[in-house]
Amino acid sequence: MIIMKSNIPKFFLQEELKDFEQYLTRMVKFNLDCPYWVVKNADEVIGCGGVGPSLLDSNRIVLIWGMVDRRFHHKGVGKLLTMHRLEYARKQWPEQAVSIDTSQHTTGFYQHLGFKVIEWKKDGYGPGLDRVELIWKPD
Repeated sequence: MIIMKSNIPKFFLQEELKDFEQYLTRMVKFNLDCPYWVVKNADEVIGCGGVGPSLLDSNRIVLIWGMVDRRFHHKGVGKLLTMHRLEYARKQWPEQAVSIDTSQHTTGFYQHLGFKVIEWKKDGYGPGLDRVELIWKPD
């Protein structure tokens, strides 16, 4: 939760903390098809994120709750974590695209990794926080 809190309010809304906590609880109990990794610096968790079939559409592969502690932004942690998740997706679901919904603040990051914008909703998460859906297709 500390990682997510470090990214509020620019990257996440305060009310998303509860959603994230519920996701982690459900994931541990039910969703073994969606691995979730953590990145550590010494003994401190500084990043996390998963990938797997969407709960809304099992034919759709999504990046799940990815984030890096704000102190470690622009240091390659997010890229390392995202590339690891994409490689896993490529091996598990080789013919399927991977999608993510994120804010306007991280859209450029994902575009640099080969994602393409497919939908942009102004204030889609809340005032000042757009919802952008992107897709990545394997080579």
